[in-house]
Amino acid sequence: MDIRTIERGTALVRRSERPNWDLTRLNLLKHFEFNGRIWTSKHYPAEAQPLDPNHRRFFYPGQQLSPLIIGTPKDLAYYPVSGAQHPEFREAGPQTFLYLKKYLLIPTKGRRLVLLSDTHNHAYFGWHLAKEQRLIGKPTVLIHIDGHKDNYFPVKHHTRWPRGVPRMKSSRHWTLNDRARIAQEWLDIHDYLAFDDRFFREVAYVLPEFSKKNINVYSHGLEMRTMEGQFLSIENVGKFIQDLKTAGYDVIVNLDLDYFAGYFPGAYLTDPRICEKPLLLPFDENLRLVIEAVKQAEFITVATSPDWFLPQETVVRDLAERIIAEL
Repeated sequence: MDIRTIERGTALVRRSERPNWDLTRLNLLKHFEFNGRIWTSKHYPAEAQPLDPNHRRFFYPGQQLSPLIIGTPKDLAYYPVSGAQHPEFREAGPQTFLYLKKYLLIPTKGRRLVLLSDTHNHAYFGWHLAKEQRLIGKPTVLIHIDGHKDNYFPVKHHTRWPRGVPRMKSSRHWTLNDRARIAQEWLDIHDYLAFDDRFFREVAYVLPEFSKKNINVYSHGLEMRTMEGQFLSIENVGKFIQDLKTAGYDVIVNLDLDYFAGYFPGAYLTDPRICEKPLLLPFDENLRLVIEAVKQAEFITVATSPDWFLPQETVVRDLAERIIAEL
């Protein structure tokens, strides 16, 4: 079936309207199946599946692996998961976290693709999908805008490598389906960024506490077992990306919406540095700078981080809609 447009606000395909973005141009639909209503990724389950404790360590009982569909922010839907928020912060008591029923691959009006998931490990699959689709091809730099660095090298806590995925010294022979399995079953939110550390020429970390400090420095292993990279204040990101483009680099923006959690009292229970208001720019200015950075990227990955940013149905949904509407 030939897809011509995706109607804004639904995941329904309309062939009768004038195309605003022909997804067949990207040969993207070979990775999806049409079930009569929506396009669902062949690399993710068609129906939600429980996470296997033999694979990933950090997840809550009841948390699931969701389907990946072509859609829009209007398709955001949630299911509740209860648990204590991370072992080191259990004094906060049990909480209810809202995870996504479906992950979304969103074509924007500006002809960009956004992969939106709840946990950020799915970004790994998105980056390789972007490479396979030739959305990126030059040496690529990642702009990581997040409440955390997410960059500890994978810890050997996993009990089972994904079945059917070959273990090899060189990853260049892995298929896109192999990489989907690795994202789903092996990587966690703290280590996905460092797993394939040769994929990016460089990583620039943009954290909330860097705001208003004019940070623009190169880190040489400032934390044990983390990836090296550029540390940037959000105010410097736009110029940094412009310089990268002039030098011939492609750019991916990796945005975690918990970057904004410090603006919303009670939204972020654990890490006090995210809530230090004196470190933060005015919200509208910070959002504007993030949008300016995202608009310059060849590909965008976004995480909602339910167990780090609690008001998913209100604040997080609004942020996702506002950002993607500008792309």
